[in-house]
Amino acid sequence: MNSCDFSPESYSFDDVHGDFDLSHFDDNVSHDQQKMIPFILAAQAVSLNKLQVFASPWSPPAWMKVPVTPKGSSEAVQSMLNSADPRGLLPDPQVQQAWANYFVRFIAAYKASGINMWGVTVQNEPEFAAPWEACKYNASAEMEFVGNFLGPTLKGAFPDIKIFAFDHNKDALAMWTEAVFGDGSPARDYLDGMGYHWYAGGMDRRLDGTQGYNNLKRAAQAMKSADLSPKILLGTEGCNCPGIARTEEISLFRAQRIAHNLIADLNSHAQGWVDWNLILDQQGGPNHLGNFCDAPMALSRFDESLVSLQPMMFYMWHIEGFLPPGSQRVHWEWVSLESGYEPGAYKISGPSGALPGLEMTIGTCESSSRQAWVLRASGQLQVWDTIDDGYSGICVASAPDKKLGGLLVTGCDSGLQGTFAFENGRIVLADD
Repeated sequence: MNSCDFSPESYSFDDVHGDFDLSHFDDNVSHDQQKMIPFILAAQAVSLNKLQVFASPWSPPAWMKVPVTPKGSSEAVQSMLNSADPRGLLPDPQVQQAWANYFVRFIAAYKASGINMWGVTVQNEPEFAAPWEACKYNASAEMEFVGNFLGPTLKGAFPDIKIFAFDHNKDALAMWTEAVFGDGSPARDYLDGMGYHWYAGGMDRRLDGTQGYNNLKRAAQAMKSADLSPKILLGTEGCNCPGIARTEEISLFRAQRIAHNLIADLNSHAQGWVDWNLILDQQGGPNHLGNFCDAPMALSRFDESLVSLQPMMFYMWHIEGFLPPGSQRVHWEWVSLESGYEPGAYKISGPSGALPGLEMTIGTCESSSRQAWVLRASGQLQVWDTIDDGYSGICVASAPDKKLGGLLVTGCDSGLQGTFAFENGRIVLADD
């Protein structure tokens, strides 16, 4: 909804300053009629399953936003690009109601064009004041906007539409979920779930990164604990950057990364996974801010009327071809005994993804599953390298991680590595 960094240029459907009643809103959504709407209609025509289309705004029209002083300037201006911190949307109730009404007009315009929106996210990446289209919210600001404006307005016009909060990285997903679905949240009765992106402060950049998945489990538990109707945990964006891969090695790595992340997310209570973008040109655009990325399909370098299918597409097909909409996940538990190590109690279970009753998160120095840990029968926590016994980057940090909600195995220069005592639910930071 409106432009994003992957648009050829910035645009909105009502650029008239102070148009609170949206009398100048383009109900024909003329910009989208050129290519986007025909593209979606063509996809609907050939899809074997009903498409579930959802919209996400990167920014409201400039006149609805808090002014920001551009770099190198002394004058604050209203712009769709970048965002004030900590809130990008003006606090004026007239503005907030106009922005909620804007959602309704946009969805109605698409409906008139033959596209029924299944859902919306409140804001793309609300914690990021990006150099492209952006609008920051903290959790309290977003739940106030949803509870007082967007929720009643949008559900009043389209009762069946899904509203997803957050729509940002895994590292803050659990914190936001606990806030917007917590007691006293004005938004909780209007929200249908949480959207999240596969990025997480770099924690899932590597092929076998693992740290983000415990937050998915915490988020699912928080929504379940809210004692409301079943909610949806939806992966709303995953993208490999920068640019189109130019070597076979990078292409295969990016494909494997998608497969690993998709499967791991579905095993961590996610109910869907969305790629961003499915097709780009050979530069990795268009992108009016130069934020070029990769895609499962790319226009041919030799003939732009042809499309190159990249390894990412085949990896996605291999998974999604066996998982039509409505597929049900079968419950399972994984119990692993590592040969050569005292087995102790090594079981992946519980809301933290660690041990039953243990409210902490165990991660690894390089976000890698090559590092394993086990609680030994002696009451000690043992960590080791599953590939090379000579690898020394295994360690335990002494400071809890706020977003991950517990101790984090990190900071490989700390010198804290080896085997540690585990007493009364705490790791004793003294190497034996």
